[in-house]
Amino acid sequence: MKRTCRWLLILIGIALLGMTFSSPLSPYAARSVQHSWQLGHVLLFTVWTVLLFPCLPGRCSHPLLRLLLVIVAALVLGAVIEVLQTFVGREFSLQDLALDLIGSLLALCGLVAGGRLNIHHRSRRFLYSLTALLSTYAISPLAISAVDEINMYRHFPLLSSFDSALEAGRWRGRVKIVKLLTTRGESKALEISLDTRRYSGVSLAYFPGDWRAWQYLRFELFNPAQSPLLLTMRIHDDKHYNLGKGDYYDRFNRRLTLAPGWNSVSVKLADVADAPRNRTLDLANIQALGLFSVELPKPRVMYLDQIRLAHNPH
Repeated sequence: MKRTCRWLLILIGIALLGMTFSSPLSPYAARSVQHSWQLGHVLLFTVWTVLLFPCLPGRCSHPLLRLLLVIVAALVLGAVIEVLQTFVGREFSLQDLALDLIGSLLALCGLVAGGRLNIHHRSRRFLYSLTALLSTYAISPLAISAVDEINMYRHFPLLSSFDSALEAGRWRGRVKIVKLLTTRGESKALEISLDTRRYSGVSLAYFPGDWRAWQYLRFELFNPAQSPLLLTMRIHDDKHYNLGKGDYYDRFNRRLTLAPGWNSVSVKLADVADAPRNRTLDLANIQALGLFSVELPKPRVMYLDQIRLAHNPH
């Protein structure tokens, strides 16, 4: 490897290492962006494996032994990084460790294809097949989120109809998409499980955030129980946790009482904009919408359907 190229790879490796200990991304950044950032682990260990390979002791002459040593070294190094990350407020992640391994395997495939590591053709096929399989695993979350994001913008101002199983990924909380049979007939809806914690609920975290062209937010909620269900609805913009410090009075809040059966909810967006006490909520940058209960006496279930923006309340 040429000296200039090697130093360039070292600099890239150091830069990528620094990125593993910090993230400039908001928790509400697009899922495709978050998954792309996560794939930095693959690139980091691809670079480091290329740098590590020439440093193996000369006695490691057997190709399979050299390959195994590189994989073990990558796993050990990845584990060390994950442990160190716990000291800066991040959690040990087995998923990140798997991405580290995939990066090393990709580098080894390149070394084999380039003739720098000669292994038996059966071992070569196994290495290529394993790397392709794991790479597909690594890329699939990005591909799935990208497909759903394309559909999300195509169907806007519809925020969720739950006709696609991928839509559940837009929500945080204990949710799943189910077929719901009611007096209205059969339809798909989001099943939301609520427990007895102080605050239990869900939030829509991934959606187009510019709501200025619309006047109302509308959705349907189904309460399958024979008793009413008390909920709180909240909406905040991208300034809520910085400018507004996450204060209750810096966002839109509304109490909802769900009667048994279907309940139609309509929210005037002008009220959302006027909700913060000391400023106007930015309808061009809505960040999250939540529905939650407070200290339920027992677990409950509700169903959400057809959440959309509209020009009229009905």
